[in-house]
Amino acid sequence: MARRTPEKILRRYDAALKIKRQWRSLLDEAYEYFLPNRNLFHDSDGELSRVATQGEKKVDRVFDSSGQLSMIKAANRLQADLFPPGKRFVELQAGPSVPDDKREELNRALFPINERLDSVFNASNFDMALGEMLPDLLISTGAMLISEGDQEAPVMYQAAPLGSLVLEVGAWGRPVGVYRMMEIDVRDREDWWPDWKDHPSLAQKVSTANQDIEVKLRVVEATYQSDGQIYYDVVAIDEKARVVERQYDSMPWVTPRWQVTAGEVYGRGPAIIALPSVKVLNKVVELYLRAAALRIIGVYTGVADGVLNPQSVKIRPGIVIPVKSNGGSRGPSLQALPQTADPNLAFIEREHLAGEIKQIMFDRSLPPEAGPVRSATEIIERIRELAQDITGPFGRLYSELVVPLVKRTLMIMTRRGLLDGPVPLDGLIIKAVVVSPLAREQDLADVEVVVNWLTIITNLLPETKQLGAVVEKLPGWLAMKLGVDPKLYRTEAEVEDLQRKVGMMAGQQAQASGGPAVPGAAPTQAAGPQLAAAA
Repeated sequence: MARRTPEKILRRYDAALKIKRQWRSLLDEAYEYFLPNRNLFHDSDGELSRVATQGEKKVDRVFDSSGQLSMIKAANRLQADLFPPGKRFVELQAGPSVPDDKREELNRALFPINERLDSVFNASNFDMALGEMLPDLLISTGAMLISEGDQEAPVMYQAAPLGSLVLEVGAWGRPVGVYRMMEIDVRDREDWWPDWKDHPSLAQKVSTANQDIEVKLRVVEATYQSDGQIYYDVVAIDEKARVVERQYDSMPWVTPRWQVTAGEVYGRGPAIIALPSVKVLNKVVELYLRAAALRIIGVYTGVADGVLNPQSVKIRPGIVIPVKSNGGSRGPSLQALPQTADPNLAFIEREHLAGEIKQIMFDRSLPPEAGPVRSATEIIERIRELAQDITGPFGRLYSELVVPLVKRTLMIMTRRGLLDGPVPLDGLIIKAVVVSPLAREQDLADVEVVVNWLTIITNLLPETKQLGAVVEKLPGWLAMKLGVDPKLYRTEAEVEDLQRKVGMMAGQQAQASGGPAVPGAAPTQAAGPQLAAAA
């Protein structure tokens, strides 16, 4: 199966759109409470039935901002812990198929490539695009378009709102197609796509547009994978005509999902999990505000001739309810109703729900300065707890965000001449390793285990330390785990060569002093100056 026909593209788009519509109610609710100001410019099902107005007011039914605040903090924390701006968050390393004796050599060869990759990320708008995409990811599914840039920024990254996209997954549940419907003015077709080719079925619309008359045209952008190839087509919907066709060497779209229920297309982020608590909290705050208004303004009863009609009574702040009597001898002319609402109960429930939302959204902020002093151990444990909480989603983010992101960026760098040749990022020979602060937490845990082990065997069985531990490999291993620059430590081959030189120098000194020469003797106390001289 090669490039699809326009009819097949539209048929698969319609099938994917039907699935997207099943998510509309859930996603609309999640965005209303967590990202109400997210301007999608489309309805959530991808249709153009209503284009959102910029600056539109969207928070009429939201009475509490806990969900929005937790979303902002969760997105910022996720970016700081996994993709820290201006710092390296991923690097290329030798894969498991590389022999041990070649691993350090390959890692050193990959070091300049990692530096160039960092410079491309830092020179581009990647940090901004990622910050725009992460809130969508925390709700359901993120989307980022990676395109070739200019001289100043060789690679450009653009976050796309989920509401404007329709996804298609393959047999293994992986996203294999991204569709986007647009409505354009025919006069602007070549501004959108310089390689646009007019189809005969569009002759009438093109002729009208040539008279400088606005003519709208609905098209579908389709980027899909077929037989290992990546195709990009633009199809006019009504005419079923292909007007743009391209082929890419890698998928330009990155569509990571937080967690996926088996059989579903779109992800379910922590915002969807916290949605019931947010809805209850919103209702609690709404009732609290109503109760507070009643206590501040009050509701009154007023004596009136006639019989009270319950159907006409309205309970709201400042209202006067006409009644026949306010007590004995008809009572006072104006009397306040007794208040039964307890705002303190709502306040207590609000604190409980807000804490629950923060826990689900990984919003574990540091304690306030006025609070009790917290130890460094507690703060470290919070970081470890976060690492444990996102263990499952982290694996999916690695395969659906990090690897496609690096692959696409490397291919664009190769095409623009920033690399000497293609980099086979297959996970076997060369793999992408996340080195962000959150990922380093696991490496630090490995280092802690080794240090504890060395401490125990040194204290209990000091004579077995040299026999039981391969101490000469520890510096390189620790350097790798701690992210030390490869220029600052020696490879195993360099260490062995240095040991031979030191042994030879020790033998020469022994011969000069009249003592027996011992080939391969271990360095003595004078090994310090000898080591410096040999190096």
